[in-house]
Amino acid sequence: MIDGGKNMEKIRIQDDLFHHVNQEKIDELVIPDDMPQIGGFNTLHTEVEKLMIDEFNQMSESKDYPDVYLERACLLYSEIKNIKKREKYGIKPVLKNLSVINKLTSIRSFNNKLADLVINRMPLPFSIGVDVDMKDTNKHCVIIQGPSVILPDAYYYKPEMAQQKDAILGVWAHMAKMILAETKLSEEDQAKYIQDTLAFDSILGNLVKTSEEWSEYVNMYNPMKTSKVHSMLKPVNFKRLLNNLFGFEPEKIIVAEPRYFKAFKEVFNENTFELYKHWAYVKEIVSSTSLLSEKLRDAGFADMMRLATATAKELAVKAEIGEGVAEKVIEAAGQGRTDAAAHIGQRVAVFVIFKFLVGHCTRTTIGVIFHRICNWQIFRCQGIRNWDFCGGCSIV
Repeated sequence: MIDGGKNMEKIRIQDDLFHHVNQEKIDELVIPDDMPQIGGFNTLHTEVEKLMIDEFNQMSESKDYPDVYLERACLLYSEIKNIKKREKYGIKPVLKNLSVINKLTSIRSFNNKLADLVINRMPLPFSIGVDVDMKDTNKHCVIIQGPSVILPDAYYYKPEMAQQKDAILGVWAHMAKMILAETKLSEEDQAKYIQDTLAFDSILGNLVKTSEEWSEYVNMYNPMKTSKVHSMLKPVNFKRLLNNLFGFEPEKIIVAEPRYFKAFKEVFNENTFELYKHWAYVKEIVSSTSLLSEKLRDAGFADMMRLATATAKELAVKAEIGEGVAEKVIEAAGQGRTDAAAHIGQRVAVFVIFKFLVGHCTRTTIGVIFHRICNWQIFRCQGIRNWDFCGGCSIV
């Protein structure tokens, strides 16, 4: 335990245990400005990353590769660094996938293309994969679960979190609008796609598991007969999908989210198909921005970056999204700790912002946003293992 020393007179243990114990050490130690955290694993990661970059640069310049695999890796590395080429292609690389989604005119056409959609990792109303059987590690099993939602935790979709949810989704919608503006969609279609995406996301948010539910790991093991799962997933032709992917039908399927799949017919049907299609389109293009031109990559992070560098008033001007939206975001992230719901709201709002910031701005800038709009303590101390969104951090 660290001796609080002179700080013990300023901060009483009953007021702030963390600072009472650690303040003196916090004052001495510094996290590098270009890193969100520091610790043994972070230092190791940074050193390995620098070593790999140096070696890749050397091999790429000398054209001397130990084997064909590293040659291909260096080729990919060079492509990633070629900013001019990415600028030249702009949005074109993702248009092929978007075209596939646009051609889905009905559930029948969806079923015809489903295996290809799975293989190409396109947004689907469910995910399917293969993993080790938890009760017999000598075998593998097919697992299905629901899709991810826009916000990082399904708890955020509960009625009591409506204010925070709407604020953050408002920022996300603005970001999506900026990206869709680069497509050939009309302004009316862009608005329609975003509206439908949010509508479909709302359906998902009320059914998929929260982070707390996922933490109960054993509860994801729900083996069901393939025939029953096939019935649950209608109108999806699940048996046909299994045969196309694996060449046979397994006897059982592990259903990780029973609640979601029991209501699947309400999620995916003829009436909701257009919502799904537009959701898939928007989700595909937004998730692809980091691989496209700098303009699109920046658009994918624009709103969250503005949050990091502006006060609420400055945000309203610079982001051009209106003071009302800015104030809602600030309110969502800085909600008082008067009850559990507000507390969760803080965590989720900050997680959304933090997720967009890491790797895209300096440690100092991240500190600025948390101090300005969240009014939480960001501790500049060495040996941090992780950030605690409840208002502190853990010390190695």
